[in-house]
Amino acid sequence: MHIGINGWFYSKPYTGIGQYTVNLVAELSTLITEKDSITVFLDSNNSATNLPLLPNVEYCVVKKKNRANDVVDVLEFEFELKKKAAELHVNLLHSPYLCSTFLHGNSFKHIVTIHDVIPMIYTKYRGSCLRRIHMWYSELCINKADFIITDSVYSQSDIHKYLGTDRSRVKVIHIASDRVFEKDIDKSKLDKIKHQYALPDEYIFYIGGFDFRKNVKVLLEAYAESRKNGVKELLVLGGSFNPSMKQLNRGLVENITQIAMDLNIQDVIRILGPIPQEDLPSIYRLARLFVYPSLYEGFGLPPLEAMSCGTPVLASNCSSIPEIIDRDDLLFDPHDAKKLSNKMRWLLADDELRRSISAWGLKKANTFSWPSTAKQTFALYKSVCT
Repeated sequence: MHIGINGWFYSKPYTGIGQYTVNLVAELSTLITEKDSITVFLDSNNSATNLPLLPNVEYCVVKKKNRANDVVDVLEFEFELKKKAAELHVNLLHSPYLCSTFLHGNSFKHIVTIHDVIPMIYTKYRGSCLRRIHMWYSELCINKADFIITDSVYSQSDIHKYLGTDRSRVKVIHIASDRVFEKDIDKSKLDKIKHQYALPDEYIFYIGGFDFRKNVKVLLEAYAESRKNGVKELLVLGGSFNPSMKQLNRGLVENITQIAMDLNIQDVIRILGPIPQEDLPSIYRLARLFVYPSLYEGFGLPPLEAMSCGTPVLASNCSSIPEIIDRDDLLFDPHDAKKLSNKMRWLLADDELRRSISAWGLKKANTFSWPSTAKQTFALYKSVCT
């Protein structure tokens, strides 16, 4: 079987889809037999010098013009990809995102991974007119796919609800955190990261973006309430906050700096800026608590990353998150800042409880693995091609 992988995100490992693609290809390369092969189709901006050398994996650059508009760019890549996959006699092509170009018949089978349907639920994410047309076309194409993979039972339900896809055509395959979060970290490395980022001795950590569905406003409100009730830990936010006025005016991003000033907590909050993946495990491990107040996730990697690092986690009780954290005491209503504040104080006040939750989280995180994800995905490939 000749497997093709749509590699649009392959050189973008800082994105969730990029991590998914890179980890899946790496694990698939260990499963396939001598009769099988994998071709990862890359756009011409990818640097061939930085690609991993994997057994039974080849890379193919799909030639296209580099345009200023990212929507036009990806559309051209997808149309050229379809032709190139047919030329190389691919038996099955796997697109790890909602791909828009396969409305009509192909010489190969096509599997699409849909991680979430956020643009269908929150129209603010659809952006420009051209992007909305792209999304509309993608929605038309999706039911032409031979099979769909998604990351959670919750997303499977939403794919059925918003795209009209029969549940029997949507396979739920949980993903996992990157293996970098499972590695041991020595004290010297932790000390180096603490110094490099000027981290306080004790802090609460959040990472995951600042757009409105991430619900950071409620975290800030809960933290402000906690400060009034004796919490001394600082709040550390990972990532950069430099939105455009257009994003703020559209309501796509919450103005967290203004919210912090309104709550009078601006002096006890740190925004770290961009964090390279290799530094993130140390920042998780140094934290006393990780809080994730998101309103909607197709899966939600940050809580799983924190658990893999042994950091106690509190997370919202909505969308797919309870599939990762199936403990009511660690979940909260993301609309209720006071209840979140109470849970934060409950955990921060009890060292033994945090140690217990840390051990539970490590054990739970081990139930999600990329080898398992790849085995289930490869089995689906064979089933679809049979």
